[in-house]
Amino acid sequence: MKRLVLVCLMFVGIADAQNFWSRIEPYSYGLNEIRFGGGDTVFGTWNSGFSRSTNNGDVWSNPVIVSFVQDIHVVPNGNIFLAQNQDRLSRSTNRGASWTKVGNGITPTSCSSVLANAAGVVVTGTQNGIFRSTDNGTNFTRVAGPAQLGADTTIGAMATYDGTVWYAFTRRNSFPEIGYALRSTDAGLTWTKGNTSLDTVAIYKAYIHPNGSIFTRTNSGIRVSSDGGNSWYRAGNITEYIGDIAFAPDGTVYTGMTGGNSTENAYLFRSTDLGNTWTPVSTPSFGLSGIHVNGKGELFLSQDQTYRSSDQGATWKALPVSFPNVTQFTEGPTGELFISAGGSAYQNLYRSQNNGFSWTHVNCGVTGIPSVTFHADTMIVADNFYPAKLFRSTDNGVTFKNITGISVLSGYVNAVLSTPQRALLAATTTGIFRSVNHGKAWTNVSTTPSGTFRQHPNGTLYAFRSFSSSGVFRSTDDGATWTEQKNGMGNTIVHSLAVAPNGDLFSGSDAGLFRSTDAGSNWVRIDTQKVKPYGIYVAVNKEGTIFFGGAKSGTNSIVYRSTNAGISFTQITPEISAIDNQATIRSLFTSSSGHLFAGTSMGLFRSQQKTTAVTEMSGAVPEGFRLDQNYPNPFNPVTTIRFHLAEPADVRLTVYDPLGREVRRLTEGRRNAGTHTVPFDAADLASGVYYYTVTAGSRSAVKRMLLVK
Repeated sequence: MKRLVLVCLMFVGIADAQNFWSRIEPYSYGLNEIRFGGGDTVFGTWNSGFSRSTNNGDVWSNPVIVSFVQDIHVVPNGNIFLAQNQDRLSRSTNRGASWTKVGNGITPTSCSSVLANAAGVVVTGTQNGIFRSTDNGTNFTRVAGPAQLGADTTIGAMATYDGTVWYAFTRRNSFPEIGYALRSTDAGLTWTKGNTSLDTVAIYKAYIHPNGSIFTRTNSGIRVSSDGGNSWYRAGNITEYIGDIAFAPDGTVYTGMTGGNSTENAYLFRSTDLGNTWTPVSTPSFGLSGIHVNGKGELFLSQDQTYRSSDQGATWKALPVSFPNVTQFTEGPTGELFISAGGSAYQNLYRSQNNGFSWTHVNCGVTGIPSVTFHADTMIVADNFYPAKLFRSTDNGVTFKNITGISVLSGYVNAVLSTPQRALLAATTTGIFRSVNHGKAWTNVSTTPSGTFRQHPNGTLYAFRSFSSSGVFRSTDDGATWTEQKNGMGNTIVHSLAVAPNGDLFSGSDAGLFRSTDAGSNWVRIDTQKVKPYGIYVAVNKEGTIFFGGAKSGTNSIVYRSTNAGISFTQITPEISAIDNQATIRSLFTSSSGHLFAGTSMGLFRSQQKTTAVTEMSGAVPEGFRLDQNYPNPFNPVTTIRFHLAEPADVRLTVYDPLGREVRRLTEGRRNAGTHTVPFDAADLASGVYYYTVTAGSRSAVKRMLLVK
């Protein structure tokens, strides 16, 4: 009989630290305006910034802060101009790398729109008429004012197709709203008013179709003129608010429509008959703030993020224009992951169903920073916007309804939790509230403001807040009463709390990392100074490995790891700053799948491999060296690879794509004789054929596998 070998453990991905982190979706910013600069150059703006891509949106420059951006005009192979509310104009002579404030002579200072040409002529629309410059925007004089445009009139939009004819559109500031089209054929020096006004509609933006027709976006449908603005008709009898309009090179019209008075519920539609009939186009998210089409017919869509489609909307790719602030993580009962991501005050809720590799926007109705809990078969979402709101979904987040009659739930809601006994808890800025009837009525059970909940395996509940020296609060009666637990911790601000599989608690604070082995009654500071890890955020995976890092202030993206309950720590290298040196950790989280996540000020980062151990099977020593076919095969997205060693050997197991490029090194190092099994998670890879090879000493074997998504 061959002898049996012991079970060996190794940490996948940690040995190969050079590939530890990947930055993943979701991205930030649905761009308000997009312009195309020839080739694959794309320019984009949002309310307070500008960014540029030279590869069709796949990579973007660092954002440049430019305040109150209303409009953008790109002169072919020339200058770029931004019209700004309250700040006149900004000009760039280096394709957006830097900006100079211009616009002398423009009064008042708010500009709504801008046009320019290569000869140095710039015109801009304001509340006081049209202003024109002949020296590339440095100095302006008014060329059309109230005498021509009418009193109490604003220039709301400007447009041109090829620079031959320039159009401007007036809008009365008082009710009833009324607007005219003005046309200029001498680069804005003189303007001719159209014969017919657009009554009782507000013109927000104008567009010139390739056939010369004028399309205007209004608060009541699309108005079209085919004779230079002299007469108008309503396209397709549409009465909805229009989010945006764009034209493909073949003349196809795209628009976003909504039944409300904003772009939040606008969805994308397509027309091939100049707007007479419309066909819906599927989009990756909801809402719509912009739609643009480049010279190749590719669509650029602004929703919660900016997306690109090369097949008329059949499929979409999120573009990394910028990266959001990621603050909260929640794992659902079926392994789905949820995060809150966006700005500092308003964030979106995203869900992942593939271990965090990709994320989809959840339309939960929250206007602040959402937090999630699961109450039986119901998903509960709260926000930290005042007054407090709760939303309920009974179809796994497809639709949500507002939970009414919760006026007693005062303050901003920072977190919600469903307890083991099916009570609902809400941590707010005025204390902790508890409901025992599915959120219909609430009782204030603690007057201490709280920000986050954690739950011990034995059912004990914990709450803490990261903005005062109040320690950790504990409840042993399903949230009915709460007591402060900070013995040994002192008056320090607690920023994070993690529960280990054995029940130990770890708290990240301004005073360092603390551990409690008695459910929080007493705390002992872990001497992390031996290797000088500094941090305030802590997470523990299902095998007890501690991850600790982040900072209260400044930029800190270092994470440390301890596999011996905090006796010693090693730094995970390279740190996140190797990917983005502006990223600061806001939270750490370990999922049940074994992945480590870092929510940062510059997006979401995920460990490429699991941080939990891979079991190598024990059994009789094989007669020889062998590599088995992976199982299952085909697979989606996880499969298992098994190999057999007749004697100890230095082993490397690697996955390659069909071009021979290494896509994953699954294991490497000395292995005992026996049968070894390693899982392979291909959630981040595209469907197709891959090859895996194992090398053991001087011997190697390779097999083929098929990933089908």
